[in-house]
Amino acid sequence: MDLSEHFDPTLFYQLNKDDKTHIGIRMVTELARDIRYFSAFNSNNLIVSLDLNGDEAARAAACLPASGP
Repeated sequence: MDLSEHFDPTLFYQLNKDDKTHIGIRMVTELARDIRYFSAFNSNNLIVSLDLNGDEAARAAACLPASGP
């Protein structure tokens, strides 16, 4: 929760999914089974449901840029 202007990271991701920046949002989106955003009392709230196993961890790692030598 934060007390600032409305910001829905799920919508932001959908609008910018081809952009290779914003690694944190991409990783959480790939790891999450479900993400729900709502605004209440002038605050942003995000509920993230995770169900981690090897497949989700591999998908999240795929979001990271390749490290060079």
